[in-house]
Amino acid sequence: MVGVGRLELPTPSTPYWCASQLRHTPIINPPTTSQPANYTLALKKTPEYYNVIRMSDTTSVIQKRLKILDDLLKELNKLKDDLDGALQDDPNYGKFLEEREETKKDHKEKKGRIMATGVVKGYQVEIKEKIQEIKENREILSQELVDYYRENGTLEIVDANGNVKRMKFSVKLVN
Repeated sequence: MVGVGRLELPTPSTPYWCASQLRHTPIINPPTTSQPANYTLALKKTPEYYNVIRMSDTTSVIQKRLKILDDLLKELNKLKDDLDGALQDDPNYGKFLEEREETKKDHKEKKGRIMATGVVKGYQVEIKEKIQEIKENREILSQELVDYYRENGTLEIVDANGNVKRMKFSVKLVN
């Protein structure tokens, strides 16, 4: 595990996902004459200096991770294209696709006849409305949880039944 207690959390996973070395360790003891000269220079650097370095390091790490993901996605797409090419050359696969389309068409016709009844249509409308209401409430809850975290600085909240719930945030990059 990596991390100095109360400075950096230990890694929860392997170095594949998490850092395997400390990014920063504080200088607690004053320098002695046996320590190198750059040790005392580090004490003179301002906190702003370290924030800029840390942000620069973080940006660099994120940029490298984005490049790795981009390369992996390109490799995955090439493998998928190669697989599609191999399947197109297989006569059994062509026959399978034809049979599947016939089965889908038959299934769709039968389902359509069943779903056309009045009772089923009523339930479908109610289900769609309920799904939309749940979606809207989840979006509102997400924003409320972010606001709660900002105000209280904690990732735990007690629900109406007294159960402690832990928040988990997810981030997605979009263009």
